[in-house]
Amino acid sequence: MVMGAVGVGAYPRTNLVGNGYDNVVVGLSPMLEESQANEIIEAVKVAVKETSQALFKATDNKLYFKKVKILVPSTWKGVAVDQPANNEAFEDSEMRVELRNPVYGDQVYTVQPGGCGDPGRYIHITPNYLTSPLAPDVWGPRGKVLAQAWARLRWGVFDEVGYPEDERFPLFFRTWDDSQNMVVKPNYCADKEIKGTYVDINTGGSCKYVGDLPDKNCRFKPDDAQLATSSLMSFADIPNIEEFCKDHKVGGHHDIYAPNRHNLMCNSRSVWDVMSDHADFYNVTKLPANHDVTPEVLVVQETAAKFALVLDKSGSMSGQKITMLVNTAKRWLLHDVADGSFVTIIDFSTSASVQKKLTEVSSATRQSLADAVTADLSGSTCIGCGLNAALQELKGQNNKVILLITDGQENEKPFIDDVMGDVVESGSRVVTISYGLYAEATLEELAQNTGGKAYIVPDDDDGSFLNDAFQGSLTYQPGQSIINTDIKIYEWDGTTEGGSTMSDTFSVDATVGRNLEFRLDTNDYVAGDPFLTSPSGKTYTNVEFTSEINLWIIKLDTEAEVGEWTWTKPLSGRSTNMKVTVTAQARDPVTLPIITESWMNTGTDFVDASQQQVIVYARVTQGDNPVVGANVRAYVTTPSTTAEAVELDLLDNGQNADVQAAKGRYAVKAQVWDDGSSFINNGFITSRRRRFIDMLLASSRFPGLRDELVANEYCCGSVVPFNPETAVPTGNFTRTAAAGSFNVVKMPPTGGDSFPPSQVRDLAIMVNDSSHITLTWTAPGDDFDSGMVLGYEIWMSDNISALNDNVNENTAICILDLPHSTNTPEVLKEPGEEIVLPVKLETSLEPNTLYFVSLRAVDHKRNNGLMSRPVGFISDTTKGSVGISRTMPVDHERTDGAAMRWSVLMSVAAAAMVMGAVGVGASLRTTLVGNGYDDVVVGLSPMLEESQANKIIEAVKVAVKETSQALFKATDNKLYFKKVKILVPSTWKGVAVDQPASNEAFEDSHMRVDLRNPVYGDQVYTVQPGGCGDPGRYIHITSKYLTSPLAPKVWGPRGKVLAQAWARLRWGVFDEVGYPEDERFPLFFRTWDDSENMVVKPNYCADREIKGTYVDINTGGSCKYVDDLPDKDCRFKPDDEQLATSSLMSFTNIPNIEEFCKDHKAGGHHDIYAPNRHNLMCNSRSVWDVMSDHADFYNVTKLPANYNVTPEVLVVQETAANFALVLDKSGSMGGQKITMLVNTAKRWLLHDVADGSFVTIIDFSIYASVQKTLTEVSSATRQSLADAVTTDLLGSTCIGCGLNAALQELKGQNNKVILLITDGQENEKPFIDDVMGDVVESGSRVVTISYGKYAEDTLEELAQNTGGKSLHRA
Repeated sequence: MVMGAVGVGAYPRTNLVGNGYDNVVVGLSPMLEESQANEIIEAVKVAVKETSQALFKATDNKLYFKKVKILVPSTWKGVAVDQPANNEAFEDSEMRVELRNPVYGDQVYTVQPGGCGDPGRYIHITPNYLTSPLAPDVWGPRGKVLAQAWARLRWGVFDEVGYPEDERFPLFFRTWDDSQNMVVKPNYCADKEIKGTYVDINTGGSCKYVGDLPDKNCRFKPDDAQLATSSLMSFADIPNIEEFCKDHKVGGHHDIYAPNRHNLMCNSRSVWDVMSDHADFYNVTKLPANHDVTPEVLVVQETAAKFALVLDKSGSMSGQKITMLVNTAKRWLLHDVADGSFVTIIDFSTSASVQKKLTEVSSATRQSLADAVTADLSGSTCIGCGLNAALQELKGQNNKVILLITDGQENEKPFIDDVMGDVVESGSRVVTISYGLYAEATLEELAQNTGGKAYIVPDDDDGSFLNDAFQGSLTYQPGQSIINTDIKIYEWDGTTEGGSTMSDTFSVDATVGRNLEFRLDTNDYVAGDPFLTSPSGKTYTNVEFTSEINLWIIKLDTEAEVGEWTWTKPLSGRSTNMKVTVTAQARDPVTLPIITESWMNTGTDFVDASQQQVIVYARVTQGDNPVVGANVRAYVTTPSTTAEAVELDLLDNGQNADVQAAKGRYAVKAQVWDDGSSFINNGFITSRRRRFIDMLLASSRFPGLRDELVANEYCCGSVVPFNPETAVPTGNFTRTAAAGSFNVVKMPPTGGDSFPPSQVRDLAIMVNDSSHITLTWTAPGDDFDSGMVLGYEIWMSDNISALNDNVNENTAICILDLPHSTNTPEVLKEPGEEIVLPVKLETSLEPNTLYFVSLRAVDHKRNNGLMSRPVGFISDTTKGSVGISRTMPVDHERTDGAAMRWSVLMSVAAAAMVMGAVGVGASLRTTLVGNGYDDVVVGLSPMLEESQANKIIEAVKVAVKETSQALFKATDNKLYFKKVKILVPSTWKGVAVDQPASNEAFEDSHMRVDLRNPVYGDQVYTVQPGGCGDPGRYIHITSKYLTSPLAPKVWGPRGKVLAQAWARLRWGVFDEVGYPEDERFPLFFRTWDDSENMVVKPNYCADREIKGTYVDINTGGSCKYVDDLPDKDCRFKPDDEQLATSSLMSFTNIPNIEEFCKDHKAGGHHDIYAPNRHNLMCNSRSVWDVMSDHADFYNVTKLPANYNVTPEVLVVQETAANFALVLDKSGSMGGQKITMLVNTAKRWLLHDVADGSFVTIIDFSIYASVQKTLTEVSSATRQSLADAVTTDLLGSTCIGCGLNAALQELKGQNNKVILLITDGQENEKPFIDDVMGDVVESGSRVVTISYGKYAEDTLEELAQNTGGKSLHRA
């Protein structure tokens, strides 16, 4: 059972390095038999190779597994390993080979508690699945199945299929064919129809029907041969299906109305659309189909944890804080940290001091370690000193964990930020424990960046929170079998007040009982030993007492009785804080214990509560068997000493929920208990569920092995199957788990309401008669799952397309509006409660007609929730609760113009000179990351005065923020600037920069702040030499325009002016105005009014008439006319107040105009006859129409109007170019070619390439040879560089060899340029295609210079893919 109080976790994840996933971890559970080890490891190696290949194919040759680590338990002694694990842990592994879950059998599944686009937790795989030869017969090739599971885990997509007996995600549903006839079809997504047969699982024959739908025993069996290639989220077992479903905009056939889990969770977006929004796809280039995607696979073994205990001993830690820290640390060292671990103890205040060198933990060393923890305090706070000392002590170790405890803001250097990079690079994980409200805010960032954990502790903590944090660090110890894991079954803390004894009860359930340990500790010594009383009345008094920390321990040497136990502690009358915990291990090796784990969607990150809800999760299982029906409650605590914990009941109802909090830090703990209603779900043991699987395997070539594979029907949709016949009551139990902490750094505006109600996901309909229907659904909350909603809107239509978030009121009927619903008691219920609403229809249902109903909740701030997915029903059915789909017409893309290939013919000498002068090539373009433009570059010209630098930079920061806001508004809340880099010249020495430029260059910048153009003055303009839809070259801006307070008065707000310029640059649209004395684009033109009378009007585009006056520029009075047209001195002066909102390509200085002109189909009033530049260049298409054809608009979703579109702005500085001169020295380069190449290269090195640049020289033929390592160019080095270019020729052509050598020489540099000169077709491996991915991944730009007709065609592709240039000489 997984329950959330608020959607999904931030979990440790593998890194994407170029196109390859690095360090994917496949963890083998300690519960597996070591005798299976070699068989499982070999099977994993094969499976991840096949998965990498399937993933590469499914992502359009973009992504694959680069390196995989198979993590084996530390207890396995007979396994050959490649290296010890560094910081890999089973609990963090992406794929886990684990014992079978009885619900899923041997089916692969992804633990995926979150929403659309949220990462899953891990992929569950059984040994049987990996090793059984039958698995591919049941589920399809392992590579495709695991690629499907990876898509769920990494990109947060979901299955596109139906499930047996699932009303929300049925196996079959009603839809329409191309002739608009209603048909029934299987529930899947595909680019072409999937052919197959309907089979009864009981008889193997034809299906029976209930009305027009197949009955519950019917299954769809696809044919093996199909034309379809998608979707992998529907059918991994069909040979031809290797891709994900795409929407119509990118050539797919995604059915937005199919009632599957993906459509419900992702609001009908296609799988490909959701994937494309993930950061993995932002900057990856398509690789050649034959790119080697075989991952490197290493077997690594868990190693003992090396802990550095880094303790704040500054003066502010005095009083209860240092007392509790010392006691907790000593207890941890004496009793909790495992034997075989290593610990070093470091104190810090003004400086750091190592109190105990790295020491192995054993019974012989525990006391000496505990003695090293003292209460001595002095000085200020230098957290960086403590971290540096820890790094030194842990140097050269694996599995390094720094446990950092502090209460103060650092006030001595080095600060955390100063050493953050070193800590991350060391591979250490940092668990931060911060006391109170004033601990350093970067602690959470430190934990996040190192893959650690962050905890907060109230200043007056009695040790409970601090102990949880110390216990949390133990998860980094090598994993052991759950049979031998200590499970916390009871926890109590409070204050003793009066009386002679203190006592309470706890439950020992049937899954635990071995090695029960009772612990009681107090702040102050309280005389008298505690004792335990068993359910049968037996008393246990064998107490161990540790006086220095006031800790009493009772350990049972026999199996604990099942039932209610009592603990009792004599008191001495004084008041003190007391804490009690009870742990126990599994009752026996066969019975797995009930366990719980808790986590949050925020990880240790900072929370912007105005944009993100905090979600607490708990998972309750017996082994992998779900526990259902238990009570789960989260306790959210602030460091404030006065605020009480907030209690949240976690729900297991498939809805979302949230917790609202004030600004600050919060700690979270989950408690689980049974009140007689919880069961262990042991799945199905009856044969009915296996009959269809058995039919599929009847002709298997391995019939004798069929029973070794548990292949239940595909699981699980809206409900997890539960069989009361096999379920076992848990009995009374209690579990607790700490989820960590989160830090709220921004709150919604006061009185605001950032979150709407949840979407209703379980709407069902019962048809009573032709005038009465009954609706049922689960009530959402006012804010996700919190509070009662204001009311609902319920709509019905016979047209499914009318029921979306913008309801079409012309074709839909509102059967319950918001005002009436607020007075309808049946619908006003608390979140999670079932609503049953009888509805009397004003108009009777037509017989045999298909209708749809959808609803949405509305909160008290009038925020609308999302419309529920339309549910369809037929007027004469007695029961209808299936989703409905309809095939929608597709608008085919317009293909105006023809593609033109430019061929640049230039001599090698000229090409080299161009590179020497310009430095780098082709136009650099920003990437769209989700809805935001990433790495927009604003280049500051070297011609500007450095004295203006700071003023210009600050003005640019303001301007790009305003541009982002204007762009967001103008694109209907779809696009904005996400990250902007201000590029300053390398010659400016006095400017504060955030980082060096990578490969940004002024000549490639999107916006250039440069000297004034005398024609334009200080007006912003776009250099735009192309045609309609073609990108421009750059936007020209003057420093005066940015800094003068008069600029907005002349041209309008800077944000709107630059948004207009961006539209020209990015989407290839043009001005919709006239120009003075321009006959082609006049200021005024003749047209017709609505009565067909000829009139004269100003030349503009707008959705309403622009009001204004005609003014003579010489006199300021009325205009003169030539015939019926104003003369050349006449100008149109618009009024400030207008009803029009467009067009931004006409007027940026009118306050109300913030949008682009649309045509009539999109609700606009584009004038196709207006004689403006845009109409001429774009064949009278509207600006919005042209923009919409751009790839930027294909897969973006409209965002909320209050979405934060403030860009991150970095100041970066140009760096010296690093050139690799890669020269073809094969035999075919003889004669004039090598003579001219050598002469030109020498001249370039001696005279052209700039001082301060760096050059390496590489020859290649059969192999590559570095003639000159990377050398700084100066008067002292130019001759030696030129001497390294020779005319020696040898052998055949290995271009890939030369490129690989260049990558090695340029490794670690910025601004890398490879200048590749060749005349031949490659005939030695590696080929260009073999190394293309590595070159792209390196960030190098390649300028290719090719001789003759036989030069390799892939040279142009190499230049294109790296943002370089391709030059050719015949």
